[in-house]
Amino acid sequence: MKAKILAQIAKIGPNDSIWIYQSNRVLNDQEAQSLLDSGAEFAANWSTHGKSLEASVLLVEKLFVIIRVDKNHLAASGCSIDKSVKWVKDTEEALGITLLDRLQVAWIENGDQLKYGKPTEFEASVKAGNAHAGTMIFNNTVTSGLTMLTQWMIPASQSWLSRFTQKTTI
Repeated sequence: MKAKILAQIAKIGPNDSIWIYQSNRVLNDQEAQSLLDSGAEFAANWSTHGKSLEASVLLVEKLFVIIRVDKNHLAASGCSIDKSVKWVKDTEEALGITLLDRLQVAWIENGDQLKYGKPTEFEASVKAGNAHAGTMIFNNTVTSGLTMLTQWMIPASQSWLSRFTQKTTI
């Protein structure tokens, strides 16, 4: 699963600025295509101070919406970031999903099963023996391409979810 996900983010360069938004549910094919179409239009027209940004919107596993900007070309400014948040809010409304809830978590169980939900659902997975300190979780707080490539998927023991796994072993 990890290799598959890394292949999906191969377009992200180490110097890119990124914003990751996790949906509260996996999108169906029609919703995913709608999001990608809307995201492509948004990215093509996204600008800062009248200058076009080199940007794209990616959808990983039909769950993670990733906005990337090549800051070597031109970095996003406060106003342009506000425009991206507006696009995210519009997308939430159009698709009936939640993207701005930072308490959504995702993890990989048994090496290949993508699971997601609230922290209490991760805790329940630990108690059931399906997740542990070594379970890979998604750190959606990373903000650069380099940290995404190296620190987006980390063991639960290295995340704020470690409090649920302290009595488990890898």
